[in-house]
Amino acid sequence: RNADPAHRSFGRLAGSALTLNAGVRNLLTWFPDWPPGDVWAMATENPARLLGWRRRGHLRPGAEADLVLWNADLTPARVWVGGVEVDLNRQT
Repeated sequence: RNADPAHRSFGRLAGSALTLNAGVRNLLTWFPDWPPGDVWAMATENPARLLGWRRRGHLRPGAEADLVLWNADLTPARVWVGGVEVDLNRQT
């Protein structure tokens, strides 16, 4: 939600068409001195923490088993949902 009372969309949901990997790619390009691990934490761990999702956003025992392994070009190489690998080549 937009939290700025002075903004004309105050109280409405805000969003973006930007994907997670595109956002991370942008940050890594714009701020090349930032450690990649910190950038990924900004995109995963920090939002999960702010939303109160204690079992998401990190790799620890007992955490949700959703994971993406990224290629060097930040396209998904492998994906697991609930600990089960998803076939990225499967036609839906």
